[in-house]
Amino acid sequence: MTEKEKIMDILSKVKMTKTAKMMTAECITTSEVARQFGMTSREMYQWLEEMGVIYYSKLHHCYRLGVSEEGGRLMDYRLYLYLCRDGMFQLKRYPVWTPAGVEVIRTLWQGVKKNNNR
Repeated sequence: MTEKEKIMDILSKVKMTKTAKMMTAECITTSEVARQFGMTSREMYQWLEEMGVIYYSKLHHCYRLGVSEEGGRLMDYRLYLYLCRDGMFQLKRYPVWTPAGVEVIRTLWQGVKKNNNR
């Protein structure tokens, strides 16, 4: 790959990340959602897995919505660039939660809290 092709590739990936961010502007990260409930993002992922809302896809190397939640656009993905050891830039993606997804999490959390207080 020539230097010009490398630069064009990087610029193309930067444009993709900006577009993805604009398309998910109303979404918030798992860390931001988790803070609302006094958890870390890792704890939130674990809890959501236990509740059957998400699962980790080894094929896609990311968390995905459980089958029962697929229809509701609860989660989306943002892209970010990172520099590999070989000097090439790669695109990775991470989940972000839509307002509807945050409401589902809040409802589940309130249900758990209510059941624990009994």
